[in-house]
Amino acid sequence: MKLLILLIITVNIFAQEFTSSTNLTSEEKTYLSNKKELKLCIGPDSMPFEDFSKNGEYIGLTSDYYKIFSKNLDIPITVIPAKTWKESVELAKNRKCDIISAMQTQERKQFLNFTSPYLITPVVIATNNNGRFISDFKDLTNEKIGVPKSYAYVEELKKIYPNINYIEVPTIKDGLKKVINGELYGQVGTLASIGYFFTTDFVGSLKIAGKTEKVHLELGIGVRNDEPILLNILQNQVDNIDESFHNKVLNNWINIKYNTSVDYTFIYKILFLIFIFACFFIYKQLLLNKYNNKLIKDVEEKTKDYKIKNDELINSNQNFFDLLNTAIEAIAIFDENNTLVRLNNSGKIMFKHSFDENSLSKKISDFIPEDLIFEVNNKLKDKIFEPFEINLLRSDKTIFPALIAGKTILIENKIHTIITVVDLTQIKLQNEFIQQQAKLAQMGELLSMIAHQWRQPLTAISAASENLKLKTILKQVDYQLIQTTTEDINKYSTYLSNTINDFKNFYKTNKSLETTNLNEMAKKSLHIIEDSISYKNIKIIKNLNSISTIKTYVSEVTQGILTLLQNAEDILLEKNIKNPYIKINTFENERYLYLQIIDNGGGIPSDIIDKIFDPYFSTKHEKNGTGLGLYFAKNIIENNCNALLTVKNNQNETVFTIRFNAE
Repeated sequence: MKLLILLIITVNIFAQEFTSSTNLTSEEKTYLSNKKELKLCIGPDSMPFEDFSKNGEYIGLTSDYYKIFSKNLDIPITVIPAKTWKESVELAKNRKCDIISAMQTQERKQFLNFTSPYLITPVVIATNNNGRFISDFKDLTNEKIGVPKSYAYVEELKKIYPNINYIEVPTIKDGLKKVINGELYGQVGTLASIGYFFTTDFVGSLKIAGKTEKVHLELGIGVRNDEPILLNILQNQVDNIDESFHNKVLNNWINIKYNTSVDYTFIYKILFLIFIFACFFIYKQLLLNKYNNKLIKDVEEKTKDYKIKNDELINSNQNFFDLLNTAIEAIAIFDENNTLVRLNNSGKIMFKHSFDENSLSKKISDFIPEDLIFEVNNKLKDKIFEPFEINLLRSDKTIFPALIAGKTILIENKIHTIITVVDLTQIKLQNEFIQQQAKLAQMGELLSMIAHQWRQPLTAISAASENLKLKTILKQVDYQLIQTTTEDINKYSTYLSNTINDFKNFYKTNKSLETTNLNEMAKKSLHIIEDSISYKNIKIIKNLNSISTIKTYVSEVTQGILTLLQNAEDILLEKNIKNPYIKINTFENERYLYLQIIDNGGGIPSDIIDKIFDPYFSTKHEKNGTGLGLYFAKNIIENNCNALLTVKNNQNETVFTIRFNAE
């Protein structure tokens, strides 16, 4: 009788039609009239949700919804063929289809708007019948778990449970076969899809062993985001779906068949199982009473042990704080309200604080300049934050550079943040001293270039002056000679003046960001050093092909380029290379701009190539090199100019590359 009532209810539900409100605005009616049809992309091989039949017909749960949407809106919905779900997403991205059934993700929101979900189903795991019950997916760390490829809810699952050994399978059906064959422990899918295959392909072979409450398949309609009016139309359709229509669709595609006759053999088996279960329950209850009495005794013993452990913990905490005071770096401990509860002896010296250890008046913000508080508070949200450099405040309000790191710990069952601090003042001073040494060394080399560049114009000025003096003695002076001679002297004087300005700008201290391009910086560097290099019979090859502009500290980049050119010149002369040359190349792509300095000096030995940017490391003779030039170049280019300096060998060439981010 009950089965008959169930059948009558089911038939009645199937007889109902879902009729959505079609109260369209005039604008929406005009849009649909002009649209003619809606193009739909689906995920093939995704039953029971959607697929193509052997005859190429669109079938599945979603097909029933779109048929009604098409009928209510009086517009045909045409399915665009695709072989894979990934291909369908690409079609939607390229506007080849107007709508697609999908979960909302950040990536898809770039080209789709989404209605609210019209179908929500939980995510479950299926195992063979001997598999254990899985109360939480985080317990699946030691087994191979199959997941369908390219599904959005799988990406959510990987974020929440990153330690699971996920094995991607083409389809859920393929994964279930692997579970039966023992290749996988379990297969993840939605309750709808797993249930569908249980009734079509794997009857009695598998079971649902668990589900997660944290991830669901929330299926909505993805609508191309360049036609917002279509989103409003379809959202209205989704809002008006009633529960009976949902039930009709689910029963249509996930059908549970009932036998019309009573199988008494099966009933006897069930009764026998109930009897066995009752006996087992009684036995377990007796055991439970026995273990309950034992548990009471165990609790009493554990309570005694706890008191002993608690005393040991108090002593351990004291030892921990004694250990903090032996550390060289400053160590500060803050409670959950960011109030200082402990500062070791090194910290008191570093921050010049004289308060006692019980003081609760200091906050983290008391140690940080006001403009940096927001940055540090963001770091403190993480349980562990990696070391980073920042300016800190002493009690006398002086600022000093520091390296800090932190971690959240438990002290006496309360959350605390422990922060370690290293004072970088001396390191910074030493770094500035090294840079100054490098700059002085480079300045000496540049002064040698100035002398070389001035030699020719000074000689010409002297010759012109002597010629004019001789003509005066011989009384052969005329107006034309005086004019020509003075013009030549002015020309050479201007050249000398420009040379002075080049070197003055090169070492100016009031640096600011300038807009330029790599070609201009290459030419500027070559203008200073090119004559000196060419005079030593070294060929300069220019391939300048970068025209995009960047903002940088031009003089500092020029210093770096000049150092690389001088380094190349020194290597070629030291090795007495035949037919020596230096190439300077500029080129670019969509992400980066590149400037290269290349010489044919035979490359850098592999055992030292990783050391050439270290301070005081030099391959030159002691009298010729300080070992600071390349260190200085890398320092100013990477730390001051937001670029990257690297080196590699290319056969007999050494290639230095400066990479800038494209704007």
